[in-house]
Amino acid sequence: MEKTKLQMLQEQKQKMAQSDSTMRARIKKEEEKLEELKQQFDQTMQEQILSGEDKTDKLDKISEEIANQEELVERRKKEHQTFRTLKLAEVTSEDVLLEFNQEVVPKFKEERLDDILDRLAFAKVEYLNAVVDYLKSLKEFDEIKKEYKDELGDAYHYKLGDIALKNRDEKLVYLFDWTQIRQIHRGNVPNEIKHNPKVRGKVEI
Repeated sequence: MEKTKLQMLQEQKQKMAQSDSTMRARIKKEEEKLEELKQQFDQTMQEQILSGEDKTDKLDKISEEIANQEELVERRKKEHQTFRTLKLAEVTSEDVLLEFNQEVVPKFKEERLDDILDRLAFAKVEYLNAVVDYLKSLKEFDEIKKEYKDELGDAYHYKLGDIALKNRDEKLVYLFDWTQIRQIHRGNVPNEIKHNPKVRGKVEI
């Protein structure tokens, strides 16, 4: 399987990090060696002073080694500095951005999201039609109820039954309100839906 630009960039960064770590380790190693030579020079100097023995040749040799080591340390630092300034990237962040916007986004939308959006659009229309039909049924019922009320008189007005959803809890079993919509958008299933025996199938978020 061909690697994505994202994978290539991640591998590239890992390799560069490893190279950077290797160069830092080299610098540290040479600096430690330089410090050892300096300590050796100081110790030899002290021995010469305390013993009165001439250690000029040895001191000269250590001095030469110190100079060479200092040059090596500076070269290692220069190598590291040059590495950090060179444009070694084969894949850039812009390449990854283009891959995401031009390949990942449209592919994911086509394979995963388009069908969901179609279902949402269909469900929205179905819900709206059901609400409209509910309101129409209430109006039709009120016309029938009015005939009975007119015949029985006002004394029986409050004794006549009704079909409308009576309270908030009952309405929330069938109708959405803003509280439920906010819960759904936060990834939660409202209790009125979760525990609704009228819901067909299992609701999962």
